[in-house]
Amino acid sequence: MPTCVKCNLCGTDDAELLFTEKGWYIVKCRRCGLVYANPRPSSDELREFYREGYARVGPNYLAKRESKLRRARRELRKIARYKKKGKLLDIGCGAGFFLKEAQKNGWDVFGVDLSQSMIEYAKKEFGLNLFAGTLSQAHFPANYFDVITMYDLLEHLENPLGTLKEIAKILKRDGLLLIVTPDFGERAIAQRTPPEDFRTPPEHLYYFTHQSLRNMLNKAGLEYFRQTSRINLKPIIKFFVKKKEESKKVLIICASCLGDMLLLTPAIRAIKEKYPGASLTVLVGPRAREAVENNPWFSEVVTWDKKSPLSKKLNLIKELKKKHFDLVVDFRNTLFPFFIGAKEKITFFRKELFSRKNKINEAERRLRMLPFSFPVPGDKSLFFPVSEKNQVSIQGILKNYGIEPEEKIVILNPGANWEAKRWKKESFAEVGDKLSGEYKTKIVIIGGKKEKNLAEEVKNLMKEEAVNLAGKTTLGELAALLERSSLLITNDTGPMHLASAVKCPVVAIYGPGNWLRYGPYENRCRIVRSNLPCSPCNVIRCKRNFLCMRLIKVSDVLQAAEELLRDCHVRLKRTRND
Repeated sequence: MPTCVKCNLCGTDDAELLFTEKGWYIVKCRRCGLVYANPRPSSDELREFYREGYARVGPNYLAKRESKLRRARRELRKIARYKKKGKLLDIGCGAGFFLKEAQKNGWDVFGVDLSQSMIEYAKKEFGLNLFAGTLSQAHFPANYFDVITMYDLLEHLENPLGTLKEIAKILKRDGLLLIVTPDFGERAIAQRTPPEDFRTPPEHLYYFTHQSLRNMLNKAGLEYFRQTSRINLKPIIKFFVKKKEESKKVLIICASCLGDMLLLTPAIRAIKEKYPGASLTVLVGPRAREAVENNPWFSEVVTWDKKSPLSKKLNLIKELKKKHFDLVVDFRNTLFPFFIGAKEKITFFRKELFSRKNKINEAERRLRMLPFSFPVPGDKSLFFPVSEKNQVSIQGILKNYGIEPEEKIVILNPGANWEAKRWKKESFAEVGDKLSGEYKTKIVIIGGKKEKNLAEEVKNLMKEEAVNLAGKTTLGELAALLERSSLLITNDTGPMHLASAVKCPVVAIYGPGNWLRYGPYENRCRIVRSNLPCSPCNVIRCKRNFLCMRLIKVSDVLQAAEELLRDCHVRLKRTRND
């Protein structure tokens, strides 16, 4: 009987149906994107399927002997570019054609295959001493093999992640894994249709894309090394894999302001997941320092002010050079990586020129710009750590203003660095009054030190009571306040991204700013804007005096706020019932 299974990569049981083929359900994991058959044949059914003839040595199989030997010679030439001799293991070795050619080339060969008849043929025909069974049953020593090959096997396995973890144990520190599996293709997922040469269970159980395979390799302690060839006539994934480096000193050159820094955190999470044992140093501008200095991801925070004199910049380069970084990832496209002598450099000059910027969120764009070998993290949300100290501190501040822990808070953020992005203060005041009166919420107004007067003006325009905390909290306390609140109503500015990082629902008001590129990311939100065809524009001077902002109605913002508040209320109620 078919059995239901969880995702082999992330372990969740949350999948969406892509299509049905010959009675089999092919699903995609909603969390990590792995495509697999669910339900799938039971273990007993799979064993019976292979025993009944799939892995037997027959006339059709032997007729391909010469072509298999030619293919083996081609593959060995590719391997020889990186490894000449040593111990070579072929998992799913079949009748041993590949291993026989490898032995001729001076390799010390080993093989594993489930088929007893295949193994017997290899012993009799080629004199090879191979193992009939699974990889784990073979009990190979740790750090034993120089090269491991796995051709068209991973898609057949019940537990591909477990097999890859076993490979990571028995592969030498400088060893290579050559892996080949059919490429399911992102187009097939988007169109929800099977690609050409699609094979249903029990033959294939998993259907990999480049990204899902990289993520699985990453979780197994392996990483992409390089492709065997740029040209493949068939839709296949075929590349070399190596063990992850245990430790690495990495310098990440980041943004200069709060919002841009927070939008980089999904890409930094991908770097962290690729090098889990690495020591990460971050180089940021002065305005972004507070966003990273309490972040446990980083072992060191270095500040670089582009306005500083040349002598200070040269001293900084000298200090960075002394640290002997293994890798520099430069998201700002500076010349630092070329002066500090890192072993490996990742810059984005060319990608910035050709990257599509206006219709994709900046966080997603930065994540996609990383090289092919970096895994896409399962959690792509923005990140900002909220400490217990800041939670206690903000609770004390709120109590001083008469706000108790059980009371609902709505935050208004009327400021923005660019005045053209500011919605009318009278409109903010009206929204605050409506929500305070109808939803019995406490209204808190926030902003930077330069926005104290603006926040006070909004407070004075309101009929209901409000609290002005503009310039009175640290960034950590502001994050704790947002985490504690039910809603943020804001212009296009840094605290909007901070709210996304701590999962506070957001109503974001947009005029000349680009909501597609710099809007809230991976968070419950509503974008409120006018439908003028010229918006977004990001122009400094507007012939229409930024009509896009003046056309936004209080009723539109209220409707968006009420939708999120109702959603928040339902979520809280469900949590309490649970």
